[in-house]
This record gives sequence, C-alpha cells and structure tokens, in this order.
Amino acid sequence: MKRLYVINFVSIFLLTQWLIAAAPSSGEEQMWTRAGRWEIFLFGQDMDGDEASETISGEKFDTIVDGFTGVGIGGGYNLNDYVGIKLDAFGGSTDLKIESGLDILEEDTDISGVNLNFDVYFFPGRLTPFVTGGIGVITLYEDFDDHDHHHHHYHYDDYSTSFSYNAGAGVRWDIGNHFFVKALYRSTWSELEDTDDTMQFDGFSMFAGYMF
Repeated sequence: MKRLYVINFVSIFLLTQWLIAAAPSSGEEQMWTRAGRWEIFLFGQDMDGDEASETISGEKFDTIVDGFTGVGIGGGYNLNDYVGIKLDAFGGSTDLKIESGLDILEEDTDISGVNLNFDVYFFPGRLTPFVTGGIGVITLYEDFDDHDHHHHHYHYDDYSTSFSYNAGAGVRWDIGNHFFVKALYRSTWSELEDTDDTMQFDGFSMFAGYMF
C-alpha cells in the first residue's frame, strides 16, 4: 500500500512539473495565437458498431459491424483563431457478420478511413469547446473463410470503399506554445457497399498534437 502511495505521489509530482514547464509565460500568452499555424497530431478512437440490411431476390441479408478501436494520424492548418481545416486517417480491426436466415458468415475485417473536417472553435483562447464536421471515405477489407449450416464452404476477399460524413463536438486545450490535446465525441455515417441502410458509428477520440 505504501508503495502505491509513493507511485501516485511521484506521478502527480511529475505531471505537475510538466504542466508548469509547458505553461506559457506572460509574454508568450500575449503573443500566442492559433491563426496561420500548421499542426500534426496522433489520435485514438473507440467507435460503436451498427448494422444494415439488404434484400436480394426477396431474401434479406443483415450486415453487422462490431465496435472497434482505431488509431490514426493527421494534420491541418488553422485559418484563424476560430476555424481550422483538418485531414486525418485511421485504421483498426473489427468483426463483420453477414446473416441470412440460418446462414452466418463471420470474419475479422480491417477497417480504415480518411476524414476532411472543419473545426470551429468557440473562443480564441487556449481552452475552448469546438464543433467539427466533414466528409470522407471508409474502406473495409473482408477475408471470409466460413461455412453455412449446409456445410458449404465460402472463401473470398473483398475491398469496399464507401462515402462517409461526420459531425462531433469536443474540447481543445493548447498547452504552451506548441503542444495541444483534444477530446472529441464524433458520429460517422456511411452506406456501406451492398447495404440499403446508412450505418452510424459513434465514439470518443483523444488527440495529442504539435502546432508550429
């Protein structure tokens, strides 16, 4: 127990010292701005899954995409203290099921995407809420190797890329003159290939970046 207290104390002390070192001086605070500056960032996101249906020759097929955790990289340019344009790309892995009656095909599926967004900040200061929205694409790589209830064997590879659009809201904190973090809750919509319904993926994302 004593060791745990020591670890917690050291962790809090180091975090406090880092925040003090990263905090801007009064001169830097007067000169600081996001306007006209580029940025790069890394992020992780945890997204909920969804399902959609398609009817072919009177037979209904349900496509189910499980939730997934992805990581990504991106960059952008701040037009001024209130508006920035951002481009990001992410990748992850999920489970994909296709169900029709008693037949179920299920395999691991690679999922990736690209988003082009506009971030709108409420305040020009270092700590500000913001909203974001944009367009992009989602790509699935499906590697099916399964059997149906008649013991028929299925194996095929397939790539599918679909248009997507997204919107979200979060908080940005610029630490010092260069580093920043963002917390974002975002929803992404896409009508995946071979489905008739629009899927919605919701989840939280955490960003850490460098502005120059």
